[in-house]
Amino acid sequence: MILQLLHFRKIIELGLKYSEQKEDVQELFDEIESKVVFTKVIFLDGIYDVVELLNEYPDYASFVNDAFVSSDHIKHATQLSFNYREPFSLVTTKTQFLIYQSLQDELLSIKQTQLFVSYLANMNLGFSLHTGNWGEHEDIYGKDRKVIFNGDVPTE
Repeated sequence: MILQLLHFRKIIELGLKYSEQKEDVQELFDEIESKVVFTKVIFLDGIYDVVELLNEYPDYASFVNDAFVSSDHIKHATQLSFNYREPFSLVTTKTQFLIYQSLQDELLSIKQTQLFVSYLANMNLGFSLHTGNWGEHEDIYGKDRKVIFNGDVPTE
């Protein structure tokens, strides 16, 4: 979802393209961007490319198809597959992108993180990647999380 937020302009424009309601949203975009700027964005064991997720885990179509109206919708909502090359909104050149991936994640392989790291590198965005044995998928952020973020590096 954070990727969708960072590309909110493009996603809203695409959504309005298929909508019967054609509105000029430039004033809204300008208002949001004048008031919201992220200095740090943290990604935890994420799904960054739904198209590639389904290629790797075809069984996940059962829940993915419930979240999207069509395969075209999936493609357009997935920045990496759709190859958005526009800069992110709501960030500056000083924004820190911190990416964490537990190597023990039973639901997602490191492939999603590798795809995202390549995407950020191609966009010339700075990031730091942190991997470690921090437990299964929800251990890194769930209610009983084992990982505690102390500064920028998680510890157990």
